[in-house]
Amino acid sequence: MQFINAKIKSIYNVDIGNSIYKKELLTLNKNQISDASIDFNKNLLNRALGDIFSDTISSRFTNYLPFHNKNLIERLVNEEDEEKKENILLNYLI
Repeated sequence: MQFINAKIKSIYNVDIGNSIYKKELLTLNKNQISDASIDFNKNLLNRALGDIFSDTISSRFTNYLPFHNKNLIERLVNEEDEEKKENILLNYLI
C-alpha cells in the first residue's frame, strides 16, 4: 500500500488533492488482514492489486466513506490522461 501511494504521489507530482478527494489508499479493515487461511491466501494470489485494495477501509477513518479505496481505484483506472493511466499498477496481479 505504501508503494502504491508513493507511486500515485510521483505520478501526480505530489498534487494528490485534499479531504475526501485525496488520492491516497487508506488502511483496510482487519477482516482481510487477519484471515490467514490457506484457501484465502491462494485466492489472494490470483487477484489484481486493485481488487485487493478495493475492500472497505478501517472504521477509524470517520471522515471518509467506507469504500474510499474502491472509489479512488475506479477514478485512477478511468483517468483521462493515458500516460498517468498506464503508470497505475492496480490492474496487475501480485
